[in-house]
Amino acid sequence: MALLVLLGLSSVLANAQCDKKVKFVSEKVYAVNADTAEGESLPVNGNIRLSKDSIFVSMQWQNGQTTEVRGSNAEIICKMNDDYKEGTIDIKSNAEIKANGQSSQSKMLFNIRSKAGKIKIYAVPEDEKEKICFAIKEWQEIK
Repeated sequence: MALLVLLGLSSVLANAQCDKKVKFVSEKVYAVNADTAEGESLPVNGNIRLSKDSIFVSMQWQNGQTTEVRGSNAEIICKMNDDYKEGTIDIKSNAEIKANGQSSQSKMLFNIRSKAGKIKIYAVPEDEKEKICFAIKEWQEIK
């Protein structure tokens, strides 16, 4: 019985970091090949803000264009350590994408993966046509 209580408590504590608001800054953004290998580097900088209810991605392209993805989180599976050094967060989001003066709706999957403190965020549209990855150089909690 004590083991069940301990397991339940650790599950609640492990998910506490997913209630935080966090900002991620990318050092590199790249396309993901069909075999999930790192593909072509993209000429863009990205910032991602995450809360328990929403995700916002701002991408500034070298040609001056901006792409924004704003989504409400439909589901979050959080298995991330509090310090973001190890773990995963999977987010299903109903997103609005704004680019080139146009707006569209898409269901998106965001996978946040951290291993030994190296964080990568994968953005995958429901149709899985264009997967991209943000290699993160820094993150901070937003108060």
